[in-house]
Amino acid sequence: MILRTLFACVFLTFSAHSADHSTVKQDNSIATLVSEVDSIAAGKPFWLAFKIDPVEGSHSLWTNPGDGIAANKLTWKLPEGFEAQSPLYPTPKTITSGLNIHYGYDESAILLVRILVPNSLRSGSLDFDLKAEWQVCAETCVIESGEFELSLPVGDGAIASDDTEIFANARAVLPEINFWDSSLTLVTSGASLNVVMDMGQTDSIETAYFFPDHSGIAKYTSDQYFAKSPAGISLQFIRTQGVDTPASGNGILLLTSTDGSSTGYRLENVKVTDGIGSGEFGLLNATDVSMPVWQALLLAFLGGLILNLMPCVFPILSLKALALASSGGLSVYARRMEGLSYTLGVVISFAAIAAVLLFLRAGGEAIGWGFQLQSAGFVSFLAVIMLLVGLSLAGLFEISFGAESTGSQLASSGGNKGSFFTGVLATLVATPCTAPLMAPALGFALAQTTATALLIFVTLGFGMAAPFLLLAFSPKLGSLLPRPGAWMDKLKQGLSFPMFLTAAWLVYVVIQQDGGAAGFVLLGGLIIISFGVWLWQQSNGKILRSISLLIMLGTFVGLTYQPAPSESDLAIEEVIEGEIFSELKLAELRAANNRVFVYFTADWCITCKANEKIALQRRETVDFMLDNDIHILKGDWTNKNDEIAEVLARYGRAGVPLYLYFPKGAEKAVLLPELLTVDMLLDNLRSANDSEG
Repeated sequence: MILRTLFACVFLTFSAHSADHSTVKQDNSIATLVSEVDSIAAGKPFWLAFKIDPVEGSHSLWTNPGDGIAANKLTWKLPEGFEAQSPLYPTPKTITSGLNIHYGYDESAILLVRILVPNSLRSGSLDFDLKAEWQVCAETCVIESGEFELSLPVGDGAIASDDTEIFANARAVLPEINFWDSSLTLVTSGASLNVVMDMGQTDSIETAYFFPDHSGIAKYTSDQYFAKSPAGISLQFIRTQGVDTPASGNGILLLTSTDGSSTGYRLENVKVTDGIGSGEFGLLNATDVSMPVWQALLLAFLGGLILNLMPCVFPILSLKALALASSGGLSVYARRMEGLSYTLGVVISFAAIAAVLLFLRAGGEAIGWGFQLQSAGFVSFLAVIMLLVGLSLAGLFEISFGAESTGSQLASSGGNKGSFFTGVLATLVATPCTAPLMAPALGFALAQTTATALLIFVTLGFGMAAPFLLLAFSPKLGSLLPRPGAWMDKLKQGLSFPMFLTAAWLVYVVIQQDGGAAGFVLLGGLIIISFGVWLWQQSNGKILRSISLLIMLGTFVGLTYQPAPSESDLAIEEVIEGEIFSELKLAELRAANNRVFVYFTADWCITCKANEKIALQRRETVDFMLDNDIHILKGDWTNKNDEIAEVLARYGRAGVPLYLYFPKGAEKAVLLPELLTVDMLLDNLRSANDSEG
């Protein structure tokens, strides 16, 4: 009796079946297939529920998994004449998993599937088989699977009394049906979702979030910008560069009310169009973009004032204030001319940026404030400027725009010229910053006429220049400045560190845009330019100074001229990127008698990156892989991964790189050299293919 009970418990641990239940237990979840009816009636549809219960600390995924690996897969084997409709999912959540965002469920998730029944049935029992794959994530994601069987008799189609709670709970969290007109406008790097609602419907809405059915609409890790208007609501998204156009704009809109309650609404038949929608993404906060012009001007002026406190702008303004404090012998006229020159440099620069911005937008580009920073070349240029300003403030060399050797001699025309270009520099370094109150003003400006938009941008620049202009024109305020002394040099040196921090942040931006290799190149270039500045300071000879100048100019041009990769290069990288390595995936491919190339790499492995550029990411390699139907798996060991560590140990390697090739039918992998060339790689692959038995 004891043995019989023990056997039954073990059996139920892995799989449980009854007439209207079928359960599979895996390492990270328990999945159950449940029928709502005890029997099937001819011509009367019924519902099945596929329930996924992840273990504590894990979560399952929605039909669009976000940054997850794959969506759930349900494969049905039904009696003849039966049809399974697409599953209905509950409203998902956003779940942070490392650096990724997943769309899914950290509790039970119940998928409802409607089964269509033919009009005629024979008596007896019918079998309903399901082969399912579902993904469960914690620190990493795994795909689990199982086979489920239900056997239901033909009868009157009565509801099963035991499982009414399961189906009631499932229906309670389904997205609600609505009749709103919705449209999705896509541009190169952004998207705008507009939902038409009555004003009474929008009054109680506090926030909104959109879960798109398909990828290509939103970058999951970026914020969604929400705004209300009398016409309804809008959401703006940042899109990942280079993504394909989504298959549709449908999805689930999650609305949170002022009382804290949340409800999901299913958006169907969303019209997808190309072009720039009203309310450009990235320029909105949770406010209405409609406002009087005077209010926009006021916000722009105040935003410009606050820009002076940003870490990238404050050192420049402080440097000018220190120069003004040290120029007690200047006439009132000379001081005022300095202030006007600086203001003119700021205002003209803001107007120029605005003119380019409006011109490009009129041509259909999806850009907003700081559009220059979407170019890795401009970001690199800005990083060099930040570095040079920081080195100058630290005392390594002097920046002088006029004939004078220092910035304290402001009385001559060269001093006015220096103030003008300092204003240009201050505007340039302000481009990475968006101060409070700027966002609604700029969002309003970009929806107005060209003249109004330019006026708002000029007001923003005037607000930024106002403090220094006020110091220059007011003798009383000028008298409040501390007297010159040794403290000025120490403060000036201290102000170099915010510039170095800004340069470091810009290196991070380049890494996000073009990857770690581009960030490494920029960092190396900044060091070389620093060496050139030092070399210039060490010699008065023309030869060494010419060499240092060539070093700095050559490095500067190399950093700022970064041509975009061709479509061919991007296609090659996409092929070599392959699929994410897992032992399960490798086993599946080998079981299907596929050729498989597996490589293990890491972002910090210089040898790995060199091999990828020299041997893997080459047209000859890609053509060979495609022609010979070789599946590629990539194991990324940038972060700790126990599964990859076990594989490395198995092949006698303490670290990456590791390159393995599995020919058709081979029991063991072909171990490739750690250093690769195209010829070496292809020769090894050809030799292995020739040996296939």
